[in-house]
Amino acid sequence: MNCIIIDDEQHAIDVIEAYCKKISYINVLGTFHDPLEAVMLLKTEKIDVVFLDINMRSISGIDFMKAYPIKHVILTTAFSTYAIESYELGVIDYLLKPIAFDRFLKALEKIPHEKQPVEEDFFYVKTDRDKLVKLTFSEIKFIEGLKNYVSMQTKKDKLITLLTMKELLKNLPASKFIQVHKSFIINLDFFESLSGNRIKLIDDDVEIPIGNAFKNDFLVHLKKFTIG
Repeated sequence: MNCIIIDDEQHAIDVIEAYCKKISYINVLGTFHDPLEAVMLLKTEKIDVVFLDINMRSISGIDFMKAYPIKHVILTTAFSTYAIESYELGVIDYLLKPIAFDRFLKALEKIPHEKQPVEEDFFYVKTDRDKLVKLTFSEIKFIEGLKNYVSMQTKKDKLITLLTMKELLKNLPASKFIQVHKSFIINLDFFESLSGNRIKLIDDDVEIPIGNAFKNDFLVHLKKFTIG
């Protein structure tokens, strides 16, 4: 859960930031003394909650909320006089300073948690005679394009289906599969080594060629995990 803290007093920021560090699922993306300095971050990053003071020099927290719609706000203030108005604006909670840690936790519990879409780890393909086969991504070692159809080498066997490389690639998770040649897509989980322009896969005698048009992107990927 990403958050930012806006307060014109550094001590108040320090308290909230220290509380956030105690909670593993809270990530502080920034702290600001001036609300207007936080506008760009609010526009460019996914911010789940803003801890916002009310009485500040450049603009009050209430006016800032009215000017810049923020999805989830927890107000932090030394004054109780704004409570009714703030709840009318839809704040998550209203914390009075000095803020106790247990009260801080209760405020976090009120933040609505968005349901994450469930990503399937399988798909179905038609093979010969319109037979429908279920394949999990983890069992596909590599894919070879053969004109208007593709051959998928799995851990057990080889399947032929009437699809193009382009059609198949757009339905495969990019975190696992990468095209290395105009005719080959490999499952990165099975990558073992690269020597020259040949890729060796784990437990497979077949060497996959790497095309010049795809080599740079593949090397960039490998560099992310290369030591030294």
